[in-house]
Order: sequence, then structure tokens, then C-alpha cells
Amino acid sequence: MQTKTLTACPSKLINMRKFFTVLFIIPLTFSLSFAQSVEITVQVNMEYETVDAAGLFIAGGAEFGSPGDYGLTNTSGSIWEIVLTRPIGFSSFYTLTNGACPDYSCKENLAGQACGDPANFNDRFLMPVYSDTTLMHCFGQCTDDLSCTPPAAPVDVVFQVDMSQTTVLGPVYVTGGSFDNWCGTCLEMTDDDGDMIFRDTLSLTAGTYEFKFNNGGWDGTEGLDPMEDSDCTLTTGNYTNRIVTIGVQDTELTPYCFNACTVCTVDIQNPEESPSWFALQPTVTASSTWLSFYNNESRLVSVYGTAGQLVHRADVAANSNSYAINVQDLPTGLYFVTVQSGNQLGTQKLLVR
Repeated sequence: MQTKTLTACPSKLINMRKFFTVLFIIPLTFSLSFAQSVEITVQVNMEYETVDAAGLFIAGGAEFGSPGDYGLTNTSGSIWEIVLTRPIGFSSFYTLTNGACPDYSCKENLAGQACGDPANFNDRFLMPVYSDTTLMHCFGQCTDDLSCTPPAAPVDVVFQVDMSQTTVLGPVYVTGGSFDNWCGTCLEMTDDDGDMIFRDTLSLTAGTYEFKFNNGGWDGTEGLDPMEDSDCTLTTGNYTNRIVTIGVQDTELTPYCFNACTVCTVDIQNPEESPSWFALQPTVTASSTWLSFYNNESRLVSVYGTAGQLVHRADVAANSNSYAINVQDLPTGLYFVTVQSGNQLGTQKLLVR
């Protein structure tokens, strides 16, 4: 019996190779199509924080919603964690909030720190992620691991605002995200000596703080300008707030003028030697001087230095025909005494020796 040998046609062999090649590529293609996401693990050490009853959250940016949407779980001790699945190349701003506060008043304070972007509410930024990644943070600190720095001992910080060129509408307040959660009317300031400089002393740890002064409440809050007031403010989006960095020593902040980054000054020009409706006697003194009034209206008495700085202010009732100014505590030099009464405004020189 004759045996026949079957020989494949060369063209058929080529087609078979293509077929098996396609079979090999198809599973690889399907495998790549299913590997288009990454796991992002966020771990936070709350060692030096008291966690809010609502819990700890990641929020903000364009991807993490509002505080309360993405909660972390307490995995062990002071460590909290969340695992997020996101597309390859995922990137976003984000922040951590100690509580589910809709107004972000409970967010971590990264102002002035390297990991807080001042152009984006001092939030953190996650670079594009192309593989499974673990982020390790300390709440309110810029760290690459879970080793947190214990907070410094608090110091006394005296906040001051000069209201001498502003009509006071009611109680004056200082408010800030890191010390009263932008309450607005929780921290009332006082003017015990009547010099129109309102003060409040707060106990704060070292760090950078954003704050504002409110004249009577939020309806009378400062409208600081991002350009004109850039020396003492930080602008994020539509918000322009005062900013200050506190060290480890007790601090008394400069009493800037309300709604400004400078001290209050006035331009004293052409002082009158003998106004018809009040008199100043004596005009040279080392102890005190007296104002005599010749009208029946209330008066606002102010004393300024040559640089325009306010050194004394008082309201004098309409039924008072005189007022004493004590100058014993003033440095020697030239001063200007102004009296405003109704539509009248007069100024006289006073030499303290």
C-alpha cells in the first residue's frame, strides 16, 4: 500500500500563523482593557487630634465632594484609612476634615505650609497616579509618612484693630478658620481704654492663621482688596482674608486700621489758631489741657501725632461745656487736637513738653 505525505500549501501555513497570532493577541488586549484603574489608599495619623464624633473625611477638589461624603475608617490606634478606586492617571486637589462640616470650617490648616496650595484653599494636591499608591499624612501637617510632630505649647496672641476711622455698628469681632471655625460673632473684642483700638487675646499654637475683623457681625465684615491689601492678606478664589504666622513667643499684633493693611492716619492740614466754637487752653503743657465748647452739640475729640497716628479719642456730650485731656503719658512733641461737632471740624496745635 502506498503511503501519501500531505504537504500544506505555503499560503495556508501563513494564514494559520496569522490565526494563532490573533488568538494570542486577543487575550492580551482583553487583559489590558481591564487594567485601567488604580487603588489609592489614604492613611492619616490623628495622634495629636481629637477626632470629631462624625469622623474623619477626605473632601474637596473636583472629585471628593463635600465633607461627609468620603469617610475614613479607624483601622488601628490613631490611624484612619480609606481605599479609593480611580482611573489610571487620576489627579485632584483634596483636603482632610475633622468632622462633616458643610462650610469646611473643620478642615485641616495648611496655610503657609509647603503642601498647601494657596491658590486652591490651601488644599493638598495629588499628582497623576498610574499604579496602586498609598498616601500617608498627619492631620494639618506636611509629611510623607505617619510620623507626626507634636504641637508646640500655645502662646498668647493679642489681635488688635483700629476702628477710629470707621463707624462702629455694634460689637467688633475677630474670626478665623483655625480658632473659631469662622463663627463670625463668637470672639468679641473690647476697647477698655476708649482709644478706638479693639483687642482680644487668644491662646494659639505656632502656625499660620487666616482671619478677619467683623464690625457688628458678618454684614459688617472687612472687604479687603486682593491687590491693595496684598501685604497682609491671602486670596483664595473669592475669599481675601488677613494672614499671620505665629511663632513660639507671646505676640501682640499691630493694630491695623479696619479694612486696611496699614495703621490709621489722618492728613492734618491748616490747623486753626482760634476756632469760633471751641478753645484749647493751654496749648503748651506737660500735664493736661482743657477744651472749652461754645455750642450745644455733641463732639468727637481726637488727638493725633505729626505722622497722623491717633493717640487719644473721646466722645463729649452736648451738655458738657469743657473736657480735660491728660498728656502726661505722651512723648514730648507736637500734636494736633481735632474736634468734630455736627458739620463743624476744627483743629488746634498742642505742644507737649
